Amino acid sequence: IPICMSVIESVRRILEDYEIGEPWKLSKGAGFVVPILGRPPFPDRNYVLLQEVMDKVSFKDTGGIGGVDVSNKSGGNVFLRKGTMLKGMGTQSRSPIAGVVLEPIEKMIRIPVNCIHASHGISGGASFIAMGITPHSVYQSLGTQSETWANISSYSARARAGASAAMRAGGRSASAGVARAGGSGFGLSSLSSDALVDVEESVGRFREDVDDILSQIPGDHINQLGIAVFDLKGVLGIEVFEHPDSWHAFSKSIIRSYSEVLTEKIAD
Repeated sequence: IPICMSVIESVRRILEDYEIGEPWKLSKGAGFVVPILGRPPFPDRNYVLLQEVMDKVSFKDTGGIGGVDVSNKSGGNVFLRKGTMLKGMGTQSRSPIAGVVLEPIEKMIRIPVNCIHASHGISGGASFIAMGITPHSVYQSLGTQSETWANISSYSARARAGASAAMRAGGRSASAGVARAGGSGFGLSSLSSDALVDVEESVGRFREDVDDILSQIPGDHINQLGIAVFDLKGVLGIEVFEHPDSWHAFSKSIIRSYSEVLTEKIAD
């Protein structure tokens, strides 16, 4: 399970308890990543991540904005990470406000969530599909619904502006995105600014440059346990698991959640 600690304690422990990989950053980039490597042997895992047993865990809408019911039929403990986007199937999408270990019981348990699609109605009993992690700027506000909505709106505006700029710039990436979307603009201007899952899915079609950049970030070292992410102000986030298998199961989604700072460039 990810280790939670203060920034100072986190940096101190990383230097003492882990090995550090070669840092990565874009040329003129505003942020950089440091791979965190463990030293084998590693302890046996007593849990798996949700992403490893997606078909064994089900989510149901409670009919209330602040809760989602979950059932774990995997036969083992499952870790559900804070910030996992739960895409509503005919209901409002949500995201857990804290990480939780789901015990292997078929009985539904209720977990606290924030809404990540304010304008969509709620349908009690509707199901959800687990997606990737919310962008870091949204992740930080989870737990306070009004701040979550405000940060989704701000993030959506920035994401759509970036996608529009990529389209205006032309070139193969934008053209390919438009072709796959089946149109000239894929409704970017009409995309709801409060629908975080839709924004992530739709705008991403026009940002192949982001995918190319993220694919270069070191996330697959054999003994890698996580990453430390820095921006111009210092430590932005530290993601550490106890076992490489846990990190590798979720590494791409975690790295993508920091895409804003890792793909931002410092102006000349």
